[in-house]
Formats: sequence, structure tokens, C-alpha cells
Amino acid sequence: MLPASSTITHYLAKEYDQILRKAVLTRTTYQKSGKRFVFYFAGAQKQRLEYSFSPPDFVLLTGWPTPEEGFEIWQECAGSRVIAASATPDDRMITFQLKRTSASEEEVEFTIHFELFGALTNAFLVDNGRVILHAARVINDRRRLKPGKPYQPPERRPPDPKQGEILICSTIQVEYRLAFDQDSHQVIIAGELGAKVFAPDPAAPLTSLYQHLHQSAVRVNNISRLRRNLLTRVQQQLKKKKQSLTQLHTKLESCRQAEKLKQWADILMANQRAQPVGGTITLFDFYHNCDAEIPLLARKTLIETAAAYYKKAKKMKRAPSQLSHRLEDVEARISRLEAASAEIPKMAELEQLEKAALELRPLLGGACFGDTGKVEPAQPYRTFLSSAGEKILVGKSAVNNAKLTFKVARTYDFWFHAQQVKGSHVILVLPDKNKKPSRKSILEAAALAAYYSEARGLKQVPVIYTRRRHVRKVRKGAPGQVIPERVKSIFVDPQVPNSA
Repeated sequence: MLPASSTITHYLAKEYDQILRKAVLTRTTYQKSGKRFVFYFAGAQKQRLEYSFSPPDFVLLTGWPTPEEGFEIWQECAGSRVIAASATPDDRMITFQLKRTSASEEEVEFTIHFELFGALTNAFLVDNGRVILHAARVINDRRRLKPGKPYQPPERRPPDPKQGEILICSTIQVEYRLAFDQDSHQVIIAGELGAKVFAPDPAAPLTSLYQHLHQSAVRVNNISRLRRNLLTRVQQQLKKKKQSLTQLHTKLESCRQAEKLKQWADILMANQRAQPVGGTITLFDFYHNCDAEIPLLARKTLIETAAAYYKKAKKMKRAPSQLSHRLEDVEARISRLEAASAEIPKMAELEQLEKAALELRPLLGGACFGDTGKVEPAQPYRTFLSSAGEKILVGKSAVNNAKLTFKVARTYDFWFHAQQVKGSHVILVLPDKNKKPSRKSILEAAALAAYYSEARGLKQVPVIYTRRRHVRKVRKGAPGQVIPERVKSIFVDPQVPNSA
């Protein structure tokens, strides 16, 4: 969630200045799956600033997340020290001033402007000449800001009062308000008797409150996701078990034909010299004193057909006792799954759902659920680093090639493929759309495309490459079939980078 007013933004920036001043911004990543930017700070303790615009969110959290598949961005400011965090008193905007020492021992300054305007939320990395280096997104507003243009701040609004009380947020039972008087501020809580109330940290009341609200939202999302995924798995398994039950009843019904098959076999053995016509033979049925039409098995004699009928009849006579045990087991599983299907939608606590997932694991084919209730799939690609430190992704199969090219890669990344032979799609990941890859990275990505192709055993393999935006799917083609345009060609020896 975002600050609801410029007053809240102002005091939140003061807290960020206290917490992050002199901390080092080690790196910035963009998580494509969640459309989330993560700024990693190393100071007295590890902190991360998570920012997104869909939905709008801006929160400072303690600690760094476990390594995720994300793209490094805004690499110019990596290693910069936070000089100050501030906010203008008349708008919802927080500014970070950064400084770092370059390789030539020169002081380089950067500024990050976080504009927290709801649907128009954006972030700009600006150099010391006020020229925009990167923008988190392109917004069609009056300023028409984009990389390479000077940064222009938004129009100023009338300043808020310097003292008073303002609503931060509210739940069904609790209301959190900000009481402020120029340089001092605190969070005031008004709640119903018995309501669950969060007590903010007095040193950073707004920061701790926003952390709590963020963690509560994550918990609610995890509960909803786990409930939905668990219920889906239960209903899928319930459908399968009901199908199995129908099949078992069908088999049990067919077992009643065992005596009839044995009688057919007896009749065939009593008429071994009879001449069949087509796929059946009509013989006198001495069990029922009438003629019987007996089906014959393809490419088998009367004796062989009789032997097959005897064998099948014997097996069918034994089957009911085995099938009855299976029927009992399937019916018991169906009963448990139906009960779970009715109870899961009522579960409102994460612990309840996790316990249910653990108990239902034997019924769900041994599927393991994490905190999010999601079975994490394997990545559809291999990951390498070029000697220049740029990420290279290699598809693992035809289907995964399509996923890598059209779901993972961005339009400005580079796409590689060995020419005129089957092989993996290879993506050279660029830090951002305004950067060109190094020559070394292009050669090493091409070498990987040759290595993961049918031309691996050859020397000087031709490899084509182009921007991902110039690659399109073949209409009604097999997975991974594409038509690349505006391609360039390069000859390389198949090999894997030393840094892999």
C-alpha cells in the first residue's frame, strides 16, 4: 500500500532517512513475475525496499529475500551510499540521494525519485545533471518523461497543515491515525474492545506499521492461494477417484460372466472338429438345451480360444475378493476427499490449511505444499554467466524454448539459435533496454547456442541472432518453431563459458 497523503509521505521519508542514511545500495532487481522492484541496502542491518505499481506498493522490509530469478537493473547506482532520504511537504514523493566513488576515484551522484501517485506511481533514476537514466515505467502524462530527458518534478499542491491528526488506514475493528506536530509524529490506535491491535515501533512508527500491513496482506494472499490450490488438488483427486470407482464397479459386473465363459470353453472343447464361419461359431449349448453363438478370438483355433476362455474365467472368479478391497479403499478415500472439499473453504488460518495439506498428502499423490501452497515448477531454462557478468538463459526442450522466448525474455533481449539445425533457444539478458551487450557476451551466447544444438560436435558453427522482438511464432507450428527476422550471423566453436 502507498501513503495516503503528502503528510504521511513526509514523515515516512524522515524515518527512511534515519534507517537508511549511510547504508549502501548494493543492487536493484526487477521480479518480472510479480512486477516488483527490490532495492537491497546493506547498513547496520540488511534492508530491502520493495516497490511495485501493479498493485501500487512501497514498503521497507528487514532482511534480504532468498535468491530469486530476477533481472539486475539500474546497475549504475549499485554500490552507492545513501546520503539522504527526503520528501517535499506538498506531494506524495520520496527522494533518495546517492553517492558512490567511480573507478577513476571521482564522486558520482544519483537521485531516485519515487512518485507515489496511485495508478501513476513511478520511479526515476536521475544523474547529477538531472537527466533521467532509467524510468520504472512509461506513463503518458503531461511531462512525457523518459530516459535521456531532464527530470521535471510534478506540479506542486498546496502544503498540508504542520500539525494535526490524519487517518493512515483502518480495518473492520481498528483505526490507525497519525498525530503530528512539525518534527514529531506518532501512530494513534483506536480499536474496539478485544480487537487485535498492532503496536508500532516508537522509533519508526510508520515504517513498522507499513511492514505489518504488508506482511498481513502477504499472509492473506498466501492463505487465499493455499486454500485455492489445495481445494483444486482435492477436487481433481476426487474426480479421479470417482472415475476409478465407476471402473471398479464395471469390472465387478463383468466378473459375473466368469461362469458363462467357462461354459463356452466346455462347449468348444466338446466340438473341437467343428468348422467356424467368420468370427463366431454356432454350437449346441448342452447347459441350456439350445443353440449358442460363441465369439472366437482372432487368429486362434477352437482349442486355443477355449484355453483363453478357461484362463479368463478362472481369473474373473478370483477378482471379486480383490476388487472388493479396492472398492472399500476407494470409497473411503472419496469420503475423506468429500469431507475435505467441504471443510477447506471454511479454513481461515494458514496453520489450519498447512495442517490439512500435510494430512491430505497421502491422498493427493504425495504432492508437497510450501507456505504458498504452490508446487514450484522447475525453471524451463539453464542459467549461465558470461565472462562480462551478463546472464545467458538456455532452453531445455522445444516446449521450454517457447516459454523462454515468449514468456521469460523481454523484447529488447538478444535471441540466438544455431543456424539450420535443431537446438535450444538462447537468450542474452540485457540489464535494460538502453544498454548494448558486450562483444564477449554475444560470442559466448552464440557458443552456447551451438553447444546445445545438433551441431555440437562440429567446428565453426553458424549461429543467427536478433532482438527478441523480431522473433515470432510459426502459425499452427510445433512448440519452439519460430521465424526470426533482421538476423545477423556469426561463426563460433560450440562451448560453455568458463564462468558457467
